[in-house]
Amino acid sequence: MSAEIRPLFLAGTRRETRPTVEVRSPYDDALVAQVAAAERDEYEEAARACVAAAPTVAALPLHERSRILREVSATL
Repeated sequence: MSAEIRPLFLAGTRRETRPTVEVRSPYDDALVAQVAAAERDEYEEAARACVAAAPTVAALPLHERSRILREVSATL
């Protein structure tokens, strides 16, 4: 069975990468999905994006950060 390759999300954009990781069912080892895997360049870009976003996020009131996190977690 061939699974669609799911992109990774980095700094607000979808990225397809050459390395992928197979996600398999723990029950029957069936292929559930293939997901893009980050490499060194993607990790470094993610770290830079986090550092750049830190002042904006820090300026948000706690209740707003909490609301955003709840919304994001609901979509995962």
